Amino acid sequence: MKALTAAEMREVDRLTTERFAISGEELMEAAGSSVAIEFLARYGQWNPAPPQRVCVLCGKGNNGGDGLVVARYLKEEAEQVDVYLFARAAELQGDAAKNLQKWQEAGGEVVEVVTAADWDKQWPEIAASEVIFDALLGTGIRGPASGLIGQAIESVNQLSGMARLPRPGWIVAVDTPSGILSDGGKAPGPVLRSHLTVTFTAPKIGQLISADAACCGKIVVRGIGSPPSLIEEVGKGSLRWAGAEEFAGLPLIRAVDAFKNSYGHVLLVAGSAGKSGAAVLAGQSALRAGAGLVTIATAGPAQAIVAASQAEYMTEALESSKEGVISGEAIRSGRFAEILRGKTVLAMGPGIGTHAGTQEFV
Repeated sequence: MKALTAAEMREVDRLTTERFAISGEELMEAAGSSVAIEFLARYGQWNPAPPQRVCVLCGKGNNGGDGLVVARYLKEEAEQVDVYLFARAAELQGDAAKNLQKWQEAGGEVVEVVTAADWDKQWPEIAASEVIFDALLGTGIRGPASGLIGQAIESVNQLSGMARLPRPGWIVAVDTPSGILSDGGKAPGPVLRSHLTVTFTAPKIGQLISADAACCGKIVVRGIGSPPSLIEEVGKGSLRWAGAEEFAGLPLIRAVDAFKNSYGHVLLVAGSAGKSGAAVLAGQSALRAGAGLVTIATAGPAQAIVAASQAEYMTEALESSKEGVISGEAIRSGRFAEILRGKTVLAMGPGIGTHAGTQEFV
């Protein structure tokens, strides 16, 4: 599916309500419940006993509303669920306020954190939690995470490097790690480092390719009611998330009368002197992906090694420099154009290096 910007995500939500009569409250319910379900499934793989102490850090916006839904669903599963609200309860509006009311009606309590002193007082209890859910800031953030929330992010980040999923100290981001820029780029302030991010409807561009993308940890995309066709309609970028649905339409069983030319011919430009392994491994990936034919074009000194590594490979030796890397002559001679003829896919890069002649060739 397509990765979306923050504005595109808002438009998908709006059109979901307008065209399909799924309200914002219903979307929030589906979002929060999907995080709880995803977490419990993963937690159960590690520990059959229910989670002990869980805390949910909530901002005052819709992301905090999602967190309140998470808390409500986990209340029936975990031994203890604590909610820390980074605002006065009276400040919440709309669907977030409705879910605060639902949480309280279910017997849940809220600890308001509105000053640095409040945070310092509550932090030891939060740090002792088995799981921390981050629902502080959502995908719409534009500036830096600062003030009290910035302080909280810095504190939680002290824990995130000390635990491995799904050990105690697990940190789960609700929709997106607080502070990350959904549209990409380096965040101007701190970004919460999570072990698992459960994002809704579609991945966000910044979660995949920004300077802070690693803060997402493991990314899981959960649908909450918007049809895939709407994501394709609204998303204008070319970046895609390679989920299972991307390949669902491909035939899984090959025809009995098929042969190698039925499944494409990959030309892989890879390897150099001392870097032949990169070409070998990339060629294996092409074969495992289902390519009918694989030709590896490599620097002359590496050809014999690559050819001997896998019987299925066809190989071509490209003109190389005295350093044993592909040279610009490989393109100037016109021979590469002949090698390229009839190929289905061109893949280029593993182990070729950054020599000036190689750069000219690329």
